[in-house]
Amino acid sequence: MLKYDASAFCRISSVLGQALVILRHSKDPDWGSLAATLGELQREADRMGMASVVKVLLRIKEHMFETPGASSASVQPMLSELYNRLRDELEEMLFLQVEAAQAPFYSQSNPLFGAVVAEQFPSVTYEVEEAGRCLALERSTASAFHSIRCLEAGIRAIARSLGISDPTRGAERSWGSTLKAIKAEIDRRWPANTGRMGGDARFFDEVYGALAGMQNPYRNATMHLDDKYTGEEARHLMELVRGIMGMLANRMNERGQPQA
Repeated sequence: MLKYDASAFCRISSVLGQALVILRHSKDPDWGSLAATLGELQREADRMGMASVVKVLLRIKEHMFETPGASSASVQPMLSELYNRLRDELEEMLFLQVEAAQAPFYSQSNPLFGAVVAEQFPSVTYEVEEAGRCLALERSTASAFHSIRCLEAGIRAIARSLGISDPTRGAERSWGSTLKAIKAEIDRRWPANTGRMGGDARFFDEVYGALAGMQNPYRNATMHLDDKYTGEEARHLMELVRGIMGMLANRMNERGQPQA
């Protein structure tokens, strides 16, 4: 899918219409100015795969500069043909509008989860970008799916930071199994009856609680066909995941460094 500059097309269309008017009333047209306009239109048409429009544009430019006796009268019908070809091509395309309030989720001039997460967890860049773009395009359940996938990297990083080896068997590569191993290691290092009031003890206890709280209502639910997310729910989930990933990124990278 192409990101399309609607204002550029409006400008080109307007200039093309003006060119037709000028040619009807001018015996000595400015071929250079017209060629510049047609060149801009050609770049857009080529980018959008409008092969028939590009062919007409090339014929017009060839006629203007290489055909002896080219005149306003001879170019006018060619511009009319260009207009018709352009209209036919556009009728075959579907254009979608992203609401202004949602546009930042699609364009993403800055990382949606912040620069620290982008730096510490580069493997989730695709998931974060897709979560935002799906939200902007009102594919809210898909957005939720991509948001949840970001947490896979977070859980893996926590396990690595605690010295837990990456699982090798399929049955062990689940949220449930990994969180169980994380909980066991936290309890071994910092028994609950000793208190976990600060430092790594408090950090790992809190981040484990946040991830365990996400498992049933969000992660498991997202995997079932019966569950769908509204735009508001997907946006809320994205913010929750962003918060957790931000907390992790301020303590470790996706390799679990520094280790606890």
